[in-house]
Amino acid sequence: MFITASVVLFGLKYGVSVSLNYLLYGEQEDAPCCRPALNIKGQERRYIKQLLSTKLKSMKIVINQDIIDDFVKRRVPRENQSNPYTLDQRFTICLNELVSSGHLHNKIDSPTKLNEPKTRGEKRFDTDLNKKYHQLQNDLLQLLIDNNMLQLPEKTHLDKGSIKRGSKSTCTPNSPSIPTGKFCDTVDDCTKICFENHFRNTNALNMCSSVFIMRLIGDMCKENNLLKKTEYHAWKSHMHVLASFGALCCVLKHCNT
Repeated sequence: MFITASVVLFGLKYGVSVSLNYLLYGEQEDAPCCRPALNIKGQERRYIKQLLSTKLKSMKIVINQDIIDDFVKRRVPRENQSNPYTLDQRFTICLNELVSSGHLHNKIDSPTKLNEPKTRGEKRFDTDLNKKYHQLQNDLLQLLIDNNMLQLPEKTHLDKGSIKRGSKSTCTPNSPSIPTGKFCDTVDDCTKICFENHFRNTNALNMCSSVFIMRLIGDMCKENNLLKKTEYHAWKSHMHVLASFGALCCVLKHCNT
């Protein structure tokens, strides 16, 4: 009782929001001993549409729904449910575009297939994809900064696609990135500025589209168990970032038409 009261007083005195269970007993996960799994990999188109529509609505940005529908139609592939090593061939327009742009090797093999263990010394598909993704994200954010569409938070800098704390002159290789929520807020503020200024830039649109596709394909390479806390939080962060870049893509498409 004394310990509990002390913790409460500490929180009141210093304005700290605390969880008594966390402080007193460590973080507890309320789960049964015999646990099921709820594995998810990639997203169905209807969920991506909902993700982007609700994201733009929350930002008070109104664009034609056809832009969102067309964007998803051309950018979101799907694995076969019966054979996850292959892609759903009904999505012809999407597959043709992703292969012609180089995001997929061919129209048959899914990211699951492409990410199978390689011969010794050969890079895994997702490892190479991740490296290219961060470089492209860095180039996109820098382009938006150069065009006065994106402003980094105070005392941060751009580094390999991430927004890190501290200035470039004082940072170290271990400088932490800003939280996912703050990163998304930064991209969302950029989206609002692009919309308000009717920012027309084909390079920004193409790069943003590629960032969205590469992040989506990367998520299709491996399953996330949503009933496992660490994997759920990683998946949730991924979906927030995907929504932010997807919303930016749709706004750039709106401005370029």
